[in-house]
Amino acid sequence: MFNIAVITDPIECLLKETDTTLGIINILQKNNKIFYIDTTTIQINNHNVFGNVQELTLNLHNKKYFHLKNKKKINLNKMHCIFFRKDPPVDENYIALTYMLDILEKQKTLIINSSQSLRDYNEKLLGGLMSPYKLPTIVSCNIDQMKKFINKHKNVVVKPLNMMRGENIQKISHNDNDYKKKIFSVQNYNEKCYVLIQKYLNIHKYGDKRIIIYNGIVYENALVRFPPKDDFRANIANGGKYQIKKIEKKYIPYLEDIASYLISKRIYLAGIDMINKFITEINITSPTGLMHLQQKDKNIFEKIAHQFISVITHYHDE
Repeated sequence: MFNIAVITDPIECLLKETDTTLGIINILQKNNKIFYIDTTTIQINNHNVFGNVQELTLNLHNKKYFHLKNKKKINLNKMHCIFFRKDPPVDENYIALTYMLDILEKQKTLIINSSQSLRDYNEKLLGGLMSPYKLPTIVSCNIDQMKKFINKHKNVVVKPLNMMRGENIQKISHNDNDYKKKIFSVQNYNEKCYVLIQKYLNIHKYGDKRIIIYNGIVYENALVRFPPKDDFRANIANGGKYQIKKIEKKYIPYLEDIASYLISKRIYLAGIDMINKFITEINITSPTGLMHLQQKDKNIFEKIAHQFISVITHYHDE
């Protein structure tokens, strides 16, 4: 039995019908002790990391699906593993938290996913880095550079670098008169803020595939998401529809290469976003979609939990 702690957004805000964290913890709790960490209490004191924890049990069939008890302050290195599932934005507070988790990792607490890798790799940039097919992309804060790119590619998508679920994303055409206003909003009204701009792909035609990688394994089914008719964002949180399809065999070799790379960086759970043949993002902070994939594979959470336990066991046997 392992002591496994979870860092996530406030647990009362998680949706039991869709939240991947809850699905994984629901299986892990069967043979392990689960603790919920109040992130507002995490602190470094005398070169050790402390925080308030409570024992967590889930019953996803109940209306109130979680129960917390026995609140106490502990040295977090007492945990065998911390499951780090906090949603973006990846801002200063998020980065500060990763530094504290680094200390725990040096004290032999496994962090899933590695706090260092979460800091080293930007999800939006990692997709382009790992994709064998390169989608025309620019990262800039210079409006002239951005306008030149937009004029060349006619239709583009502008994204903030540190958000999720399609938040604050804009589709811009070369003949949009208010393109500066749209870009400025993506920059959060700070003209020095870098944004990512990609050539627009017909997502209504291709869909946006979410491919799950766990412990270096490419999960066989993809969650193919399609946007509403009046939108270009396929995120289910924004009203997108979805289908579950087998990943085409021609993509498997390079997906397996990416899976090997991710595991070498101690990234044990990731969600690859792929439109047509292009990888647009690799979500490593808090990849979702497993609750939807469970509709076709009732054992998906058991498979992932089994791999996590294997990782924890190996980590502490070294």
